[in-house]
Amino acid sequence: MQKITSSFKVCSTCSYWAGDRKVGTMAKSVEIISDKGKCLIPKGPCRNFMMSCRGTCKEFSKWAVLK
Repeated sequence: MQKITSSFKVCSTCSYWAGDRKVGTMAKSVEIISDKGKCLIPKGPCRNFMMSCRGTCKEFSKWAVLK
């Protein structure tokens, strides 16, 4: 299982990413269960695409459960 700290602006720490993940220790990281997930951004270049957990875009919005 991969871990990514909440300071990185990548898909797995974004509120629009629908990949299988869970909050890590003290909400300072994300534990990745699945490497890919659908982008649920309402408007933008990646909408409805399967994105890597380490993907990026300029529409990033930090997942609300992270610090």
